[in-house]
Amino acid sequence: MQEYFEKFIESISLTKNQRDDAITKYEGVCNCLNKEFYNSEYSDKVKFLFGSYKKKTTISSNTKDIDVIFKIPKDKFQEYQSQENGPSNLLTKVKNTLKDKYSTTENIKNWTKIVLVDFKSFKVEVLPALEQENGKFTIPNSGSGEDWVTDFDPKKEIDDFFISNNSNNKLTRKLIKIIKKWKLEKSNVDIKTYILDSYVIDLLSGYKFVNYPSLVADFFEYIHKKEDQSYTKTALDQSKKALEFYKEGKIDEASDEYKKIFGVSFPKDIKKFCLDKEYPVSPNEEFIENIMPVVMDKNILLDVEIYCKPKKGGFMHRILLENFPSLGIFKQEILEFDAIVKNLTGQYETKWKVRNFGDEAERDRKLRGEIINDNNGLHKYKDSTAFYGKHFLECYVVQNNFCIARKKITIPVNLI
Repeated sequence: MQEYFEKFIESISLTKNQRDDAITKYEGVCNCLNKEFYNSEYSDKVKFLFGSYKKKTTISSNTKDIDVIFKIPKDKFQEYQSQENGPSNLLTKVKNTLKDKYSTTENIKNWTKIVLVDFKSFKVEVLPALEQENGKFTIPNSGSGEDWVTDFDPKKEIDDFFISNNSNNKLTRKLIKIIKKWKLEKSNVDIKTYILDSYVIDLLSGYKFVNYPSLVADFFEYIHKKEDQSYTKTALDQSKKALEFYKEGKIDEASDEYKKIFGVSFPKDIKKFCLDKEYPVSPNEEFIENIMPVVMDKNILLDVEIYCKPKKGGFMHRILLENFPSLGIFKQEILEFDAIVKNLTGQYETKWKVRNFGDEAERDRKLRGEIINDNNGLHKYKDSTAFYGKHFLECYVVQNNFCIARKKITIPVNLI
């Protein structure tokens, strides 16, 4: 089941678009604070990433956190240390500075030790701190008593993780992602994430990896001895049952057991999926099956219509995209797409993918295929025709984190 687990790990990992979005978010926050606290050009020296994002164990979910320390200059930090209620004053200063820049972001608030900036796609948790000569940090604690924590050491946790991860061919990172998905699926799991990370590192110390089914069963046996909860016992029983199915060659039955542990995103019929690709994959191409579960309800006939407004030197009325093959679509046209879903109740969102082909795109190294979100929840997407060739656009209808419908349309761009 090696390929099943590898595909599962890929499906719950952050996509390239999500990683790029995360960089934009935390770099923007730190750059904003740099302008307030430093009289110099922004550089990486003023920040320190830690936690799941630093370890690259963040999984794709509704809540994705980025933990970042912003290093306050020593002289300015000491000013707050000398003040009454200094920790609260420092956190308030950071919060107000960010509010001035992100005026449209509603949720910017300070907690006991951090300032939270809620960007919806990511939550950036900023920890203002003074870096000490020994590499540890002094951080504010605005809880009861208003004091300063002088021995905060996130670097040790990061170092421990990378020592483990590098010693077992990146297995530490993979297993942490797998277990995080279990925790996300089971709302009654109340074990802190950093504790789960430490359990993974402890288990893998000197561990001889054979296969994923054995590894998963071994982990749940280990954690059940540590925690002895009903949810750890359930996961242990299910993982042992899946392991037995695997040993008997019953792959579908094993997959069904793993779905009980990790949710419907655990793959099934993976070989069929891989054989279904009717075209070569581009370097940055993404597939909706790797991002979220694709569940088509045969009892609900969803009709997805995609309209387009081509613009070139004027305005054209929108047309059904099915009509494109008979139309003259040329290079350098602006295309505005609208998706309308019939027979669907409740809120939904759309995601879009453009896959281009041809010698021009390959020569310029601009083959596409990334999946992106729609325009502010309006079920719209805007693009331009840059290369000659027979391309396609695909729209995905998403509700409750499931892809419930999709529509794929060919877009031939004529040479002119």
